[in-house]
Amino acid sequence: MRNLAAATAETVAPTGGLAGSGAVINVGQGTYFSYRPDALGGFTSTVLLGGAGVAEPLSAVNDGGGTTVTARVAADGKLIEASYGVASDSERIDAVSAVLMAETLYNEYVVQTAIGANSDWVVTFPTKRFYTDPRLWAGETAAEPFVELFGENGSCVRAQMVHFNRESAVAPNGGFGAPFAEPRLCYGTNVLPFAGLPVPQSAALGSRLLVRDFSVRFDAGHAALNLNPASEPHALFPSLGADGKVFHGLPAIGFWAVNLVNSNVADGVMSNYSAAVPHGSRVSCTSGEAACD
Repeated sequence: MRNLAAATAETVAPTGGLAGSGAVINVGQGTYFSYRPDALGGFTSTVLLGGAGVAEPLSAVNDGGGTTVTARVAADGKLIEASYGVASDSERIDAVSAVLMAETLYNEYVVQTAIGANSDWVVTFPTKRFYTDPRLWAGETAAEPFVELFGENGSCVRAQMVHFNRESAVAPNGGFGAPFAEPRLCYGTNVLPFAGLPVPQSAALGSRLLVRDFSVRFDAGHAALNLNPASEPHALFPSLGADGKVFHGLPAIGFWAVNLVNSNVADGVMSNYSAAVPHGSRVSCTSGEAACD
């Protein structure tokens, strides 16, 4: 295997059809959370070269030598096209972020002691480093849609979560009691442990990359994580053109990890039942004061 400094006759542009799978395995606990990674269709129409000097492949997105790179985003019940510049990584990456934007994430949870159930939500920001890492972004403050440069305590954004039980009743204060009002997500990968009290690590995945100011009231139901709260609005930089399109929220993906333990089986019989369920999402787009066409 060799690294190439330039394209050769053997190198060709990707043709699509990328697929794969992954898993988070806890050998000691005997759990296996499998998932299918998200793939971006039409990422490039030119040859991509890896190896030395290509540290940030996500920013290599392109339309094939043109002056713009185009994102096609499903928002507000329609497919919206938005174009961004190609002069720098910080411009091109907006096209990738646009495709990943989510104003709200939706999923379920269950934390019932009687069935040994624990739930974690994983929320990742795949492009966050381009807006918050001083190595990649030269600004004195973070770039939109993020609000804080990466530092000793990470780079935090605020969100709001509303909890519902299985009958769709809303918990008081959306499921929080003071001071647990708005969770803060401070990392590229964040884990929301559905537990009644703050915990040092999550129960389902054993993660310490936990969100701050987060708790839950119900033991089962569904929830909505608002990534564009009124207290700290988040929006991507407008796309090119007179009708500059603005996608609201944050570039976020992830899944719900749930594990149930059956303690009433014979010795030596595996009793963990685990699953990973991708988040549902909603994104909104505005152009000026109106919704995007």
